[in-house]
Amino acid sequence: MFFSHLRHFFFVILITNSSLNAMTYTIADLEVLQEGKNYKEFFKHAKDIIPTSRDRHWFEILSTMGTALIDEYRTNDQYTVENFSYIESLAKWPELKRDEFYQIKRNSFAVEYFRDCLTKKDKNTCKPQMMKFWNSSNKDTETAFQLLGLHYGFFPQGNSWVFLREVIKGEQSRFYCDKPLIKNLSFRYLANLDNFLKDESQTNTKLKTLVSKDCWKKLNPYFLTELSNLPASEAKAAFLLLSSNNLLSEAQLDLWHVRYFLDRPEPGDLFNKSWNRLKIIGQNYDRRKAVLKSLKAEDPLPGRSFSTEDKRKAITLTKHLDSHFPEYLSFYTKTCLNYLEGKEVFPRGNPTLDCHQLFTLRSENKEQRLDTITQEISIRYSSLQKMMGK
Repeated sequence: MFFSHLRHFFFVILITNSSLNAMTYTIADLEVLQEGKNYKEFFKHAKDIIPTSRDRHWFEILSTMGTALIDEYRTNDQYTVENFSYIESLAKWPELKRDEFYQIKRNSFAVEYFRDCLTKKDKNTCKPQMMKFWNSSNKDTETAFQLLGLHYGFFPQGNSWVFLREVIKGEQSRFYCDKPLIKNLSFRYLANLDNFLKDESQTNTKLKTLVSKDCWKKLNPYFLTELSNLPASEAKAAFLLLSSNNLLSEAQLDLWHVRYFLDRPEPGDLFNKSWNRLKIIGQNYDRRKAVLKSLKAEDPLPGRSFSTEDKRKAITLTKHLDSHFPEYLSFYTKTCLNYLEGKEVFPRGNPTLDCHQLFTLRSENKEQRLDTITQEISIRYSSLQKMMGK
C-alpha cells in the first residue's frame, strides 16, 4: 500500500514537471513563432527567456515582432479598440518602451486609430483614450501635429494646447510653424495664457521656453498681421510677444499704443506706456500724421474708450486724447456727423460706433472742456438729434 502511494506521488511530480517544461519556451521556439508570424503566442511567451539570457538576438526578434504586428494591423485596416489596447499594453514593456522603431509604429497606428474612432464612433469616448495615449507616448512632433489636427477638428472649443506646445517648441518646429493651423492656434493660445503675459518684463524669457526660435520666425509675420487686424485689446498678446522681441518699429509702436488707448485700456504697465507715448506723439506733428493716416483706414474707427462705463475714466481718457492728439478726435466727430447727415456713403454702416457717448461726455462734463469739439460741432449734433426725435 505504501509503495503504491509512493509511486503515485512520483508520477504526479513527473507529470507536473513535464507540464511546466512544456509551457516554457526557448529562443528556438520564439524563432519559430516569429517565422510563422504568430504574434499573440510569441508575446505570451517572449519573457519565458530568463533576464540573464535576453541577449541582443532576443531584443532584435522582440522588436521585429512588435513592429511587424503593428504593420499587419495597419495593412489590413484593423483599427479596433482591441488591437489598440493590445499595442498599448506592449508599449508598457520596458524593452519596447525604449525601442524607437516600435514607438514610431505605435504612434502611426494610434493616429489612424483615433481618426477612425472619432469619425465612426462616439467621439467623447475616443477623447479620453487619446489623452491617455498622449500622456504615455514619446511626444514626437509629427504625432503632436497629427493629433492636434484631429483634436481641434472634432473639439474646436477644447484645449488643444497640450498638442500645440509640442509642435511649436520642438527642434522640428520649423517644418510645421508656417502652416495656417499652427499660426492660427499659436496666436489663439498664446494670447490666452494669462500667466505668460502678466509680467511684461518676463515675456521674452517665457516665450523662449514655449516657442522655438525657428518657429517664431514663421509666426512673426502672422502676429504682425493680427496686430493690425484685431482690436487692440484682443491684440495685446501679439503686441507683447512682438515688442518683447524688438520686432516693432517706432511707427508700429506709435500706432498700437494709440489704438490700445482708444480701446478701453486696462490699468497697468501697458496703459501707462500708452498714456505716456500719447504725450510724446503730441509733441511731434509728423508722428501724429502717420498714426492718423493708419487710423483713418480702419472701419469702424477705434473709440471704445469714449463709452467706458466709468464716466470719470471716460472723460479723463478723452481729455488726454484731446490735449495730445486733437486731429483724431476732430476726424472722429466729423465722420460721425457726416454719417448722421448722410453726406458720405458708408457701405458698412456707422463707422463711429461710440459717437453718441462721445457727445454725451462733452455735454455732461462742461467743466472738463474738450477743445476739439467746438460749440459749432455740438450744435450740429444736437440739431440732428432733434430731427431724429431724440
